[in-house]
Amino acid sequence: MDLWMSRTAFFLLTIITFVPSVAQNSISISPSPGEITTEGGLRTIIFVNPSGLVKVFLPEDIAAGDTISGTVTIEPIGKDNQERSNNQKVLNGYAIDLGNGVSTSVEKQTFIWTPRPGRPSTESKYITIRIVEILNENGKSPVSLASIPIAPKAKIPAPLRFKFPMLGQTGRPMVVTGPFDGNASNTKCAIGGTMLPVIAESPRQAICTSPWQVVGVTEIKMSEGRKETTGRYRNVGISLSAPKTNLIKGETATMTVTVSGLQGITNNIQIQMITTGGVNTQGGNTQMIQIMPSMVDPNGISIRTFTLNAIKSGNFNVTCNVQVFAKPKP
Repeated sequence: MDLWMSRTAFFLLTIITFVPSVAQNSISISPSPGEITTEGGLRTIIFVNPSGLVKVFLPEDIAAGDTISGTVTIEPIGKDNQERSNNQKVLNGYAIDLGNGVSTSVEKQTFIWTPRPGRPSTESKYITIRIVEILNENGKSPVSLASIPIAPKAKIPAPLRFKFPMLGQTGRPMVVTGPFDGNASNTKCAIGGTMLPVIAESPRQAICTSPWQVVGVTEIKMSEGRKETTGRYRNVGISLSAPKTNLIKGETATMTVTVSGLQGITNNIQIQMITTGGVNTQGGNTQMIQIMPSMVDPNGISIRTFTLNAIKSGNFNVTCNVQVFAKPKP
């Protein structure tokens, strides 16, 4: 939860904007780097342009020859609804060229891709991802690019059975490993009866976003074609609150961290808390919060408070992530 009051050959993945009325002359601009983050088996590439954000979601474990599924989302910006609507039209004009004759529009939101295997002598290469803008019939100008690794072959074979995580966090990526085929269109996942879209899939794992509205111990159900299995899953919710997120140098404030969905825990829950910006947080700006069973009330809630000290004026940000590797029993 964020606090803002709250080894292979080269492959080319290109995002293109199609402009209905094209300019007569090409304009040269230096490409900016796309931001790449990895969390819970999900790799996210964020491209920033004047109309907003284009986000590409891929499984982290891509290997040459895999069939993989990914998704694309857009976040238009603007000072009012009309400007955001206009920018959304611009962003929807992008297309994703995955090479091998495969392309899809951003508006379609999903894609399936099979990277070609590299030469046997190739040890370590990358996929290059670019955004280019069509300025005329003969020219394009790259505006953003990023490179991500792609393995020459899978590091592990596809599991024979589905394996669910023991716990997760609302709004965060949730990974199920198992015998997938990389085609998310025949994969279904539900947590607590809530159907979840598969945002990325490889032959070894599928990634969904854990739902916000289901908290505590519940049932998780996964199907891949005719294969289906169920299990238990604990979905932990974290909310952060503070009187304000813009402090004056020397000012202090109390931040409250409320963790829910903890009914019946028998092991500690670990939560990593990271603070950035112009404040120092009591206990350190990077720390591990331990939630012991004795700290949980009958409603499955644990509340912690922390003092924030502003070392300079301005905004700050706090992120709390449940550490899945702690493996508490549900």
